[in-house]
Order: sequence, then structure tokens, then C-alpha cells
Amino acid sequence: MPASRRAVLAAPLAAAPAIIPVRAARASTLDAFNHVQSLRIRNAADFPGVYNPDFQGAYIIAPHGYLNWYFVNLGLLPFAARLGSGLQTYLERYIAHCPASANRKIQDYVFEGGPVGPRRSDSDDSYAATFLSLAIAYARTNSTAAAWFRGRLADIKDIADKNLVPSPQLNGLNPDLNHAQHTVMGGDHHEGHTPHVP
Repeated sequence: MPASRRAVLAAPLAAAPAIIPVRAARASTLDAFNHVQSLRIRNAADFPGVYNPDFQGAYIIAPHGYLNWYFVNLGLLPFAARLGSGLQTYLERYIAHCPASANRKIQDYVFEGGPVGPRRSDSDDSYAATFLSLAIAYARTNSTAAAWFRGRLADIKDIADKNLVPSPQLNGLNPDLNHAQHTVMGGDHHEGHTPHVP
């Protein structure tokens, strides 16, 4: 390349202001853990007027948001060893909210910002799979957790049997939801469009 052409191409760069690299602040694991702990439902003061003690020990997915068991399961997974008995309390809440009388199906719960009350999950298998991953991670933390797991094994297996063995549809969606758009964990399903199922 001729020197004159190199000079023409370099001119805009020479006129540009110097770029000073800035390191983005990174949240520490402790910051993340503390944030997760701030979303734990502890007592009636957390949700005045709508608090139900059956949810004590569970977590919401955002301040004044709602309890979405799937996203909570995923959010707690990296902290299984650090949460200790608090994680056992959460797992007990999960089991209690998907009783055999409901065929082991769990419902999310809206506390504020919308109609308060239960909401049907849109993917029973994804909820159950993340619950099982979390229960296993907890069981591997210490002997007390392993003993809890063995004591709850019948319930854990029943949740797996009812939600993972029989899939309601090939795409994993709940067929009894009555809204036009369903969400699969990892993809959307709109009327007239079925997502690719591997």
C-alpha cells in the first residue's frame, strides 16, 4: 500500500480521542449471595396483607415480584453449599407446594404487581428437573443434607415420576394452559408455531 494511502486511512484515527480502557466492576460471589438472601421470604413484614406462612423460606425472583420456582431453583444452585439449612427449608417448601393430591404439579405465586395468587407453571418438567438438580446438589454438601435427601427420597422420586417420565406434549408445554402464547424454558411457542424439539 502506498504511503500516501496509508496516511489517508490513518488520519481519522490520529484525530480520534484517546481511548482509556475501563475495567467493569464485577460483582463478587459474596455480593451475589447477599442479594439472593435479600429475596428470601422471612416473615409477614416482607409482604404485608398477602403473606402466607406456607411460603416462609422460599424466595422471590425480584423485589416485590413473585415466586417462580424454576428461576429460584436455578438461582440457588450455585449457592447450595453456602445456604446450609436454609436450602433445606426451601426444598421442603417446594415439596409441600407440589403435593400428591395435585399430581406433584407446582404453581408459581404472585405476591404484588398483578392479580395476587397462584399461577400455573408453563413447563412441569423444567421445574422438576431444576428442583432435582438443587436437591442433589444440597445432598452432596454434608452428611446432614444427605440424610435429609434419603428421608425425602420417596417424595423426590414421585416428583420426578409425575413430571419427567410422562411428558404432556412433545414440546414440553402444558396443554391445559388457556393463553395464546406459551413459554418453554429455552424457547417460545406461539399459536401456529412449534419450536424445534431436539
